[in-house]
Amino acid sequence: MKRSIALILGICVTLVAPRASADETEATHHGAGPWITIGVGSGVAAIGVLSFVGAARAHADGMTDPEHTMNAIGVVLTATGGAAIVGGILWHFLEHPSPKKAALTIAPTLGGVVLAGQF
Repeated sequence: MKRSIALILGICVTLVAPRASADETEATHHGAGPWITIGVGSGVAAIGVLSFVGAARAHADGMTDPEHTMNAIGVVLTATGGAAIVGGILWHFLEHPSPKKAALTIAPTLGGVVLAGQF
């Protein structure tokens, strides 16, 4: 911990630099973006699979037009959802965690002002 005290115009200013712990020196965490992408992709892929199931039921009932439409929708949604899942996983592992930001705190005291910084 580094401290310096200076008397400026009758005001006592104390600068306190807190010691960085091992956790604070490392990067904080990954963002939520990859997990949101994976979740949305999973939902879209699930809707695509349900569309395939609906196409199979339409085929069983002898309806050919809805079967082709629902099958095409199922292919597009499942492929899009799968791409979003793969993209979210890649994003998570290729993302560099954001470091903690520097902070400066100024607080009045009876003897002057305390400045605390985290860098």
